[in-house]
Amino acid sequence: MSDNEKDYIVEFDDNSAFCKRPDGSEERVNWSDIIKVTIEATGGEVADAPAHVWILWGRDNASGCVYPGGATGAELMLVEMKSRLSKFDIGAVSDALKSEENQTWLLWQLPGTNTPEDEDRIVN
Repeated sequence: MSDNEKDYIVEFDDNSAFCKRPDGSEERVNWSDIIKVTIEATGGEVADAPAHVWILWGRDNASGCVYPGGATGAELMLVEMKSRLSKFDIGAVSDALKSEENQTWLLWQLPGTNTPEDEDRIVN
């Protein structure tokens, strides 16, 4: 984890999940709008890049939340996603965090939202 990962703050409330970036900007997605959750394992290919990036995908790319694995509040967000998102794949989280390859790991997906592009790039 790079030192600046903890400068990202991940929080949630009853309605949404959000990430506050070090520059003061914020990303937010309503729980009801999340269509999938993935982890991008970077494989250490880019210097100073986080090893893992979490992505909460919103409907129609209109919203979402992206944050590094070492963000402040990331562990609490994981617990919240496990409780809110039925069939959240905690095993895939473990596999992704152990991965040293550049891959995308699917942790949860709203039924009926799979696309052909997803099939090509996501490890199930």
